[in-house]
Amino acid sequence: MKVRKVVVIGASNKTDRYSYQAVKLLHEMRYQPIPVHPKLKEILGIQVCPSLEAVKDTDIDTIALYVNPELASKLAAAGIETLEACTLVMLRTGQF
Repeated sequence: MKVRKVVVIGASNKTDRYSYQAVKLLHEMRYQPIPVHPKLKEILGIQVCPSLEAVKDTDIDTIALYVNPELASKLAAAGIETLEACTLVMLRTGQF
């Protein structure tokens, strides 16, 4: 079975942040999280990419955004489907 790869833009190493919790839950549920943050090197032992351009894998299933709404607007303007929903809730309810 193919492992689903999820880029988490705005990932954090602070345990109280939702982006950290998303990376952790994705990993626990056997997804392959690919955290992105310009200053961090690793989260939960997972290598962090400094930018979306630095993500070498081209076989990405989902991108989870933990950033300001401006990026979602730019993606929508480029014709990329966006969904405003909580990754944690979607994972826990089987909607992801």
